[in-house]
Amino acid sequence: MKVSGFTFVRNAVKLRYPVVPVIRSVLPLVDEMIVNVGDGDDGTIDLVRAIDDPRLVIFESPWDPRLKAGGAILAQQTDLALARCTGDVGIYVQADEAVHEDDHPRIRAMLERLHADPRAEGLIFDYVHFYGSFHTVGAARR
Repeated sequence: MKVSGFTFVRNAVKLRYPVVPVIRSVLPLVDEMIVNVGDGDDGTIDLVRAIDDPRLVIFESPWDPRLKAGGAILAQQTDLALARCTGDVGIYVQADEAVHEDDHPRIRAMLERLHADPRAEGLIFDYVHFYGSFHTVGAARR
């Protein structure tokens, strides 16, 4: 089973997205990590390249400002990264999400079950959502 990780990011330096720890949190689980870096102006591409892992597949893409309404640009950029995945299963993380290393064995086992079951289309994870600080935690998916 080949596992593809994928994400997209733009202006991570300026917006203080923890994209390097995000990518590193997924690398132990994947055979390739697709990173779509948007056409920003703050050195995000250099930050991602500095991870220097042979599993990284980095590409750049333009962002059409007309697609900002309703998050259409986010969906488009996600789809561009997904289209480059060559694995049997994929792990998607956004540039402000991370996977805890203690969960790697369970996630790997779940990915293997997902791959073996043709009826399964995906996995949903419970997660902790911080709002503004590490002291305020969201209690619902919304």
